[in-house]
Amino acid sequence: MVRHRYHAGWTDSKGPVVGFSEEKTAENGKGCIVNPEHRLLILGEREIFAQWRVDNYWVQLNLAGADLKGAILWGIDLRGANLQGADLMEANLRGSDLRMADLQRANLAGADLRGANLQSADLRRTNLRGAQLLGANLLRADLRGAILLELDLPFSDLRDAKIEES
Repeated sequence: MVRHRYHAGWTDSKGPVVGFSEEKTAENGKGCIVNPEHRLLILGEREIFAQWRVDNYWVQLNLAGADLKGAILWGIDLRGANLQGADLMEANLRGSDLRMADLQRANLAGADLRGANLQSADLRRTNLRGAQLLGANLLRADLRGAILLELDLPFSDLRDAKIEES
């Protein structure tokens, strides 16, 4: 197996904000973020992360258990990201791309997901209480066991979504 690594990051007036490593295997071309401070990656400079993401769309971000409460993440590309157990309470994810993201047991209570693409996302046992989902794409999303109270769902696409009946 051939492995390649490189390090990238950026700084602000107080010094380094975040650094992250990427590992890619020649066998499958998959990568993963391996920095324990993974949450800083998407909370740093949005423009730098957005450009990095365009060039590295194939990297599966690992943000499992991340504390992203109240984070401003509108329009961010989190396709296929591992967000299991992440705290995204009251986060602004408006217009974000969360296709095929793993959001099992995540806390999205009060989150702004208006216009977000959650197609085929795994939202099992996720807390969506009070989330704003106006115009969200939930096509084929798995919502079994999710807390779906006080939702704002007008114009949302729920075709083929898996929802348990109470």
